[in-house]
Amino acid sequence: MTDLQRQAVEKARYWIDFANDKYDLNIPYPNVSFKLRGKCAGKACYRDNEVRYNAVLLEENNDKFLNRTVPHEVAHIVTRHKYGRNATAHGYEWKSVMRAFGLTPTRCHSYDVSNSAISRRNIEKQFLYKCACRTFELTVIRHRRIIKGAIYTCRKCKTHLQAV
Repeated sequence: MTDLQRQAVEKARYWIDFANDKYDLNIPYPNVSFKLRGKCAGKACYRDNEVRYNAVLLEENNDKFLNRTVPHEVAHIVTRHKYGRNATAHGYEWKSVMRAFGLTPTRCHSYDVSNSAISRRNIEKQFLYKCACRTFELTVIRHRRIIKGAIYTCRKCKTHLQAV
C-alpha cells in the first residue's frame, strides 16, 4: 500500500468518525480497496461494507481525490446507515450528508481518465468475417454469438457473414 493509499484509508475513517459523532451512529469502518479500474473514481458497496477506489486516479489527482472522492464514497455508506435502503444514490439524503461534511454535493468527477480508462476495443480481440462485398472486424461477443448459431447479414449485399 502506498503512502497516498494510506492517506485515503485514514480520510475514510475520519469521515466515518465524523458521521458517527454527528448523527449518533455506530458505523463500522468500511474495507478499502484500490482495485477499481476504468473511468470510475470510486464505488461504495453496501453489502460488503467496502469502498473501492481507482488507484491510478488517486495517484494523478492526490489532494482533489482525497478531499472530494473519498468523502463522496463515504457519504454513500453513511447515507445507507442513516436513512436505510430507500435512500437514492445521489438523492436528497446523500446530498444532506455531503453538506454535513461541509462539501458541495457533486455527482461526477472531472479527472482526466486517459491513463486509467480501458479501451474495450484495444482489449477485445477482433475476429475477421466477410460477406460478398467486404470484410468486417467483429468483437469477441459477436463472434461467440455466431458460434452459438446467430446469423449476421451484410446490410449492403444481404449475404451472411462468414469467418475468414
